[in-house]
Amino acid sequence: VIIAPYVAYLLETHEFAYFKEEQVVYDHVRKVFNKAMKDGTSGRVSSIALEALLRLRQACVSVNLLPSTLYKGGRQISSKMQIALGQIEQLGKDDKLIVFSQFVQALEELEDYLQERDIAYVTLYGTTTDRETPVSVFQQDADVKVFLSSIKAGGVGLNLTAADYVLLLDDWWNPAVEAQAFSRAHRIGQKRNVEVVRLVCKDTVEEKILALQESKQQTADVFNMSGGKLTNEELLNLLR
Repeated sequence: VIIAPYVAYLLETHEFAYFKEEQVVYDHVRKVFNKAMKDGTSGRVSSIALEALLRLRQACVSVNLLPSTLYKGGRQISSKMQIALGQIEQLGKDDKLIVFSQFVQALEELEDYLQERDIAYVTLYGTTTDRETPVSVFQQDADVKVFLSSIKAGGVGLNLTAADYVLLLDDWWNPAVEAQAFSRAHRIGQKRNVEVVRLVCKDTVEEKILALQESKQQTADVFNMSGGKLTNEELLNLLR
């Protein structure tokens, strides 16, 4: 099996009419948390920074994921959602695609768009009790071209050899978990070439996370600060 290198789609402002508004929201979230870190006590800086990183990553995927305290602009379809839908709508007759995200809420939003377009799909989230049925349907039903999975739920016990494409809406902090999830599409028995596509927003924390992973070869979930994998300075640098 030939696995194409991860492709980082850097979203340029001229490609999507809505991207400028997304940048405004992203900058607003960053400023809110930078102020909170300056005003807060030193002992709370790490916890504030971790929430800031979460909210900034959500803003990169879809502003609809943000709490109302940070975004009140109404429901909008994000650039990443537009790209994901474009990839799905361009699938060939025999093509199938897996979409991974850390954020189940983002996948549920994508479900709404797929339903509006009458595109058949199956889902696998952490709350899914029957894991065999969606996998079987995706593998065997030619009309079901899309498999939506939270990246943690999709990392264990799956064999998705029907997939031609894997689309990652957002980065998981732990590259080992990402790799495990991606491997579901090219296990023993896979006879297809599988292209793995990573969506990355340019000039955001997403680029910085990728750079940090490459420089540190990060293998532990940085949200688990007890592992000591990130210093406070490195954490704060992600927000600058």
